[in-house]
Amino acid sequence: MTDGETQMPKDHHRALLAAAVFLAAWLAIAFTARDPGLTWDESIYYGRAAHLVGWFQSIGSGAFQKEALMSAWFSADHPPLGSLWIAGSFTLFGGSLDMITAARLGAGALFALAAMTIFLWVSRRRSRGEALLAAALFALMPRLFAHGHFANLEMMTLLLWTLTVVAFEKGIESPRWSLLAGLFFGLSLLTKINGAFLPFLLVPWGLIFHGRKSLRNAGTMALMGALIFCAGWPAIWVEPVGTVKAYLANKGTQRMVLPVEYLGQVYRDRFAPWHYPFVMMLVTTPLVVLIGAAAGGWDHLKRLRQAFRSSGHEALLLWALLFPVLLLASPRVPKYDGIRLMLPAYPFLAALAARGLFLIWERLGAQEAPSAQKPSPVVGARHALPQRACKAKALRAGAAGLAAVGILVPVVLFHPYQLSYYNALVGGPWGARGLGFETTYWDDTFDARALAYLNENVPHPGKVAFVAMGDFVWRIYQFTGDARHDIQEVDFEGGDWDYLVVVPRQGWWTEREREFIRTHDPVWTNTLTPWGRLPVCLIFKRPEPSPSR
Repeated sequence: MTDGETQMPKDHHRALLAAAVFLAAWLAIAFTARDPGLTWDESIYYGRAAHLVGWFQSIGSGAFQKEALMSAWFSADHPPLGSLWIAGSFTLFGGSLDMITAARLGAGALFALAAMTIFLWVSRRRSRGEALLAAALFALMPRLFAHGHFANLEMMTLLLWTLTVVAFEKGIESPRWSLLAGLFFGLSLLTKINGAFLPFLLVPWGLIFHGRKSLRNAGTMALMGALIFCAGWPAIWVEPVGTVKAYLANKGTQRMVLPVEYLGQVYRDRFAPWHYPFVMMLVTTPLVVLIGAAAGGWDHLKRLRQAFRSSGHEALLLWALLFPVLLLASPRVPKYDGIRLMLPAYPFLAALAARGLFLIWERLGAQEAPSAQKPSPVVGARHALPQRACKAKALRAGAAGLAAVGILVPVVLFHPYQLSYYNALVGGPWGARGLGFETTYWDDTFDARALAYLNENVPHPGKVAFVAMGDFVWRIYQFTGDARHDIQEVDFEGGDWDYLVVVPRQGWWTEREREFIRTHDPVWTNTLTPWGRLPVCLIFKRPEPSPSR
């Protein structure tokens, strides 16, 4: 058999494994798509996506007039690619599924593509077992699994960031991959402002480790990034200066401070401290992943010290992990929502952790191999090697079992509220609350059970107030028929409400809201688990007025 013939089955087998990774990750999201409640940002992007669906349906009847293009495609917040993806998901799945499920199936596809990308990238340099482990670690980190459900910009940003890094590395030797790096970079720019920072990650690495060979990548990214950004945003076609100016002004350095509670202190008038992203990564990542990442990081640092020039891949993995965290730690960058704003670091954390766990696995099994030393004349020494091998096997089996439990249990135990996950370093979610970390942040805990309680108990017609709830969440639930149309959303401060819904995003609670929550008992509570009783959503009934004396 020739080398070419042996390579084809290997590549075929690798492709089948990649497809299996994609299918497993996508099905995990598809079968649980409606379990979490509608998140804050989803309620915004659903409206934008629906507007785009309407624009495509109007093609042929003035859709390309300036007013129509600007109405459908302009937003000072973000470019349109994320909303366009959701619109495509609506179109593809909306005929047979409800709007929320239809949108989330598209989000799940992005999550699955990210897991598949990690597998393919790692398998080029490591064993397929290590590559499968890297993909599994990524997909099963509780907060990432939760984010894989939500139809917003986070998974697309993560996927395109990862693809750009992978393509840039491969583009050092391949012109075709240089073009792909430019393509992915352009699409990343077309998704979120975060993509604009990719050159600061990739170009220095390329120049340090590959010198002039990296310039083709840099040039391709600069040219294609600008072209794709302009060509993919129709608002720029008809209002180029105004669109770009409004977008850049909205993304300027003077960003709005979003309240966050961190280590017992609420930050309302300034950003959380620089160490917020480092601490949040440390306390929300499963211990198994942290241990693996520490071992893998130490191995990569040793390789860099021993042979710096030939360790470009190891340096890229470490730098791609650190860069999003360092970016978020910068002084004038908003810090809130746990790990959400640094999600592009996590594919590389998973790859690093898989390397470390495989090194630990090899170390635990080192005593299984027969010793080349001369046997000892001591009586019974011939039994030493088998006994040592048995102990090594038992140690490996125990370590593998503990690792599997450490990865799988949190995802299952806290479903569907994995955004509330904290690891054992802070005593889990319960200990984290005691230390002053926010319980949750994105309304995913206001789900079908809370809606059912309101639909059944609010008077006809009735009024409901919300604390720490996204502006459009209730309206989307009414549009989809999950919430009664006769229930009016009102402000808590006005006091004219029948029921109050509280999401424990504690940084957003005002002093008056805190006082009410502290001094009143909820009539309905949704807890993280049946035991532990950590509230993740609370409903209060308006107190009866005190009788006048």
